[in-house]
Amino acid sequence: MRREPPRTRRGTSVGGVNPTFISDSLCDGGEDGPWVFEVPPDLVQRLASLAPHQLAEASVKWAATDEFSPRYSKWPTEAVQQVLSNLTALCKQAVGDGKAVLMWMCL
Repeated sequence: MRREPPRTRRGTSVGGVNPTFISDSLCDGGEDGPWVFEVPPDLVQRLASLAPHQLAEASVKWAATDEFSPRYSKWPTEAVQQVLSNLTALCKQAVGDGKAVLMWMCL
């Protein structure tokens, strides 16, 4: 049985952003990946424009999701905030340079 890349439920909105970019990979590495996706430009713009207080709020919410829970590997909110801060900086640089942001995934 061939596994498909992870997908989001259609119509699911996260903070007003519908993460449908999971549907079209730029590179398909097969059953276990890796897969490469382009992050939608509107999401890159939104991340690039986060104010410090918005970054802190988003980090707390993001750290509370299942992916960062003890079930998988508990991340402290500060570590999640650092990753989101780095992602925000990457998005700011991409916007400034007129470049896309790519996401690499594997199982």
